[in-house]
Amino acid sequence: MKEYNDSYLNEGNYRTYDEILRTLGVDWKKPGVRVLELGSGNAKFLDYLRKNGVNAVGVDIRPTGSVELPQITTRVEQLFNATESVDVVLSIQVFDNSFYQQNHLLMMQEIARVLKPGGIYIAHGEQIEIASVPHLTLVTELSEFGLQVYKKS
Repeated sequence: MKEYNDSYLNEGNYRTYDEILRTLGVDWKKPGVRVLELGSGNAKFLDYLRKNGVNAVGVDIRPTGSVELPQITTRVEQLFNATESVDVVLSIQVFDNSFYQQNHLLMMQEIARVLKPGGIYIAHGEQIEIASVPHLTLVTELSEFGLQVYKKS
């Protein structure tokens, strides 16, 4: 039953993100488009993304996924990516002070730093505790889905 639930959640998240990105004019399966999944953990969603043609890399402080999948061990506050090197950033419940000691401002600044101009950050189920970050604008909030969508200027 666990496998079914993982598959169902992965497919649902994928379709939701795909619809949001297409609405914003982003084809995340297009060659050259780079996606960063923050908090990739067991890499099941990362694996799902890659099997569906998305060029994605995962980031987690404690990755537990398959070694065949591209996961980097680091904190969101210290992303490895070059400045303006990523088209899309995704996170699902990464901004969680109950589990990790985090600096939300620094996390958002790092996300803004690695996103290309026009890049999209989709925050899912996040409780981001900051007012604003330069060059990162909240473009829509879909509270019924627990989603916030940001765009880099």
